[in-house]
Formats: sequence, structure tokens, C-alpha cells
Amino acid sequence: MVFALCASMWNIPVRADDATPPEAPAPAFSPQVWLNAGFLSYHFNHTAHYNAYNWGVGADFRVSEDFTLSAGEYRNSMREHSTYASLSWQPLHLGPLRIGAMAGAVRGYPDINHGGWSPMAAPVISIEYGRLGANLIYVPTMRGKVDGCISLQIKIRVW
Repeated sequence: MVFALCASMWNIPVRADDATPPEAPAPAFSPQVWLNAGFLSYHFNHTAHYNAYNWGVGADFRVSEDFTLSAGEYRNSMREHSTYASLSWQPLHLGPLRIGAMAGAVRGYPDINHGGWSPMAAPVISIEYGRLGANLIYVPTMRGKVDGCISLQIKIRVW
């Protein structure tokens, strides 16, 4: 009894389960910058002879665990110069995979808004391991406007 009284005075655990240390807080998120060299695209309409090598330059700025700002330019499927800006929301994390959607604007497609800025949205899956990563983007077919494709973007983390 004397031991229990002394232990309570100095807050000393007297049972084994009381000695379990508290969980350490999760490490704080650190913003990241990724660079890419454009896209490789697989087009669903094979008869149109689209450009599958959409080389360019772009950057992703991960501002939180779930949100990424992106911007860049590339040679599009019609062999025209395109510029894009978007926000990705990827709330589902499965190991190195991030799954979600992106929304933003793109320009440079002559059949859409006369090549001017147009809204865009698409599902996106990212995989990242160390300093290397990839984004897989599904562009749906919009009859009379866009022939769909799947685009792969290889990226490297620089910060």
C-alpha cells in the first residue's frame, strides 16, 4: 500500500498496461515539387493518326496530402501547342498509389473553343516511389469534340 501511495504521488505507473508510451504524432506534411516532360498517349480512335508523343514541360506542386496544383505545356495530339493548369484532388491513398480526379483548363485544341481556354476534368491515378513517379490520366471521349485517350506522364521529384 505504501508503494501504491508513493507511486501515485510521482505519477509512476503501477500496472504494465499503464507503462505504454503514447503514440508518436504523424510526421508533418512537406510540400513537394515534381517535374515532367509531357505525356505519352494511347488514343482510342486509331484511324485519326493522332500524335502519341506529347512532349513538353510541366510541374506539379503538392500543397497537401490530397491536393496538387499542376501547370505546363506540350505538343498535343493534333500536333499543336497546348497549355494547361489544373488542381488534382486524390483523397484515396493505397500504399504508393493516389487515386482521385483533376479539374482545370487547357488550350490549344482547334475544335474546342477555337483553340482557346476550355474547362477540363478527368480521373487521375498517381504512383510515386522515392523521387520517381507517374500520373495516369483518362480523357473520356466527347462525341464531336474529343477522341478519348489514356495519357501517361512520368515525373521526377526535385523538392
